Amino acid sequence: MLQITEFLAEGLADGRIKVNRVAGRATYHDACQVSRRGGATAVPRRILAALGVALTELEDAEEQLV
Repeated sequence: MLQITEFLAEGLADGRIKVNRVAGRATYHDACQVSRRGGATAVPRRILAALGVALTELEDAEEQLV
């Protein structure tokens, strides 16, 4: 079973999914279930990067995952 973010990242990586890039900045909050239980924190960031979004991390984001 794949998380939706994993499915999207695979599709972007192998060219099955095409997107129009956007210019913008964002912060992203990791979903508790995905990050704490699954450890998949890099995947959503790869999707945002593929979209052209400049990501700003919260200062203590990784500390709060513990």
